[in-house]
Amino acid sequence: MQLEMFTIYDQVSHVYNQPFFLINKAAAIRQFKNMCNDEETQISLNPADYTLYHIGSFNNNQCKLTPKDPKSLGNGLNFVEVKTEEVKIS
Repeated sequence: MQLEMFTIYDQVSHVYNQPFFLINKAAAIRQFKNMCNDEETQISLNPADYTLYHIGSFNNNQCKLTPKDPKSLGNGLNFVEVKTEEVKIS
C-alpha cells in the first residue's frame, strides 16, 4: 500500500515536526484543518505559525521510502474556520 508522508513546519521554532503518514493529500489536509480548529491543540492557538508539507511517500509492501522536495499544502490560517454565533430574533 502506498502512503503519503507529511510534516508540519513550525516557523517560530524553525523545525519540521515528526513526519506522519496518511493515505493521500486530502486526508492530510482534513487532519491539519481539524487541528487548526480544535481549541485543544497547540496549532489552533497560533495557526499562522504552522504550515503543512507533503514530503514524500512510503510503500509498505516494498519497504520503500521515496522522499520528495517539500511542497506546501497551506498555512494554518488557510484552514481556520470563522465561527459565527447564531442570532435569535424574538
